[in-house]
Amino acid sequence: MRTWLCPLGMLVLSALSLPSRSATAQTHSYRYQLSTKAGDPRFAVEIPTSATGQGRHYEVQTDSLGRITRYAEFENGLKTGEYVYHFDGRARLPNAYDSYAPTGEVTGTTRMQRNGNGEMTRTDAFTVGGELTGYSTASISGDQVEWLDYTAEGKQTIRNIYYYSARGLVIRRRYYPEAETYYESEIDEATGLPQTRKKYVSGELQVSAKYTYDGAGSLTRYDMYTPQGSWYGEKEYVAGLLTRELYKFQDSTTQETRSEFDAKRNAKQATFYVNGKLICTFTYDRLPDGTVKRTLAVGPDGTLLAEYPDLEVNKVLKNGEPVDHPSGAILHTTGDWW
Repeated sequence: MRTWLCPLGMLVLSALSLPSRSATAQTHSYRYQLSTKAGDPRFAVEIPTSATGQGRHYEVQTDSLGRITRYAEFENGLKTGEYVYHFDGRARLPNAYDSYAPTGEVTGTTRMQRNGNGEMTRTDAFTVGGELTGYSTASISGDQVEWLDYTAEGKQTIRNIYYYSARGLVIRRRYYPEAETYYESEIDEATGLPQTRKKYVSGELQVSAKYTYDGAGSLTRYDMYTPQGSWYGEKEYVAGLLTRELYKFQDSTTQETRSEFDAKRNAKQATFYVNGKLICTFTYDRLPDGTVKRTLAVGPDGTLLAEYPDLEVNKVLKNGEPVDHPSGAILHTTGDWW
């Protein structure tokens, strides 16, 4: 399944263009990964080996035909993921890729379908054992591409619309968690990094946000503001992972989520607090490739409060429903949670 970059804390196979043809296989390192309309990655700003221990970078291998055959992601010198491409004979574009966790374990295979222009129109994600974990379909219209994500059972989970420049590079994205709500991100064409993000509900602006990166392109902070421009929340990132999320509302209520991750960089649990009091701990039931099957919310006394099928949840509304996903919970404890 297609995913998106840093704000949701997920790894992304974003859009890819092939480098110029080369007589021999080569390996180069780049600072940025760009998303292209075709659905394959392009990499920008080559960096020397001496700079690869700082921030985020991508190590990219090409074969004797000039095709990208593998790339790995790094944060501060530590590998965070790797992708190895498969081709049909001497075809220019790949038809599948294997995903590797930071541990070196193969987590799954994604197969790609393309139209006559070489643009991806569908991806299917499988475990190492061949079990379908989800699929995505694309509708292409001019400079826009709409991607719909589905579970293996055919339940739609996410809708994304990407907008591309005349160079075929992404410059804007709309993410719809549900029909009446969307988040619109403005993206720097030269770096592929989101710069600002706005949340709309029924056409009205609810939240504005901006991203902060270090000098080597790693996301460090995400600040949120009311429509009137007042700061009220932040997200903190360490090595590209969302570790802490804090809100301070106008009624003086505070909410905080602290997340922990496993060796594969998947969230293994998140603790959720209101006014400093522990409300629940979220744990995640995942398929072998990391896809979330469900989130469980457990109270401080060990009571199962709710289940969230096909959702990765780290905070909830007062009634236990997940933010942006009305009726997305199977509630075992009804009424207000705090």
